[in-house]
Amino acid sequence: MTQLDRQRLGTSSPCKGEAGRGSGGSHFARTPVITQRARRLRKTMTEAEKRLWWRLRREQMNGLNFRRQHPIGPYVLDFYCPSIQLAVELDGG
Repeated sequence: MTQLDRQRLGTSSPCKGEAGRGSGGSHFARTPVITQRARRLRKTMTEAEKRLWWRLRREQMNGLNFRRQHPIGPYVLDFYCPSIQLAVELDGG
């Protein structure tokens, strides 16, 4: 089924929380709950996340801009670069 077919039928992709799809990729509805969760995670970053964020922030990686604790649907990504659609997740220390 193509994107145009989905729009005509009123169905979206199977991603939970997806609000719509455009030429810029998928866009998800942000709820106050997921936004608060992302803010809480930004304040309580692990040591590994803090070290990586120190290297990723302020366009230090070849001019790429990263976001930390970025909400996507029901999930919160550790780091996200929107220009190249790259998600980075850290597990453990």
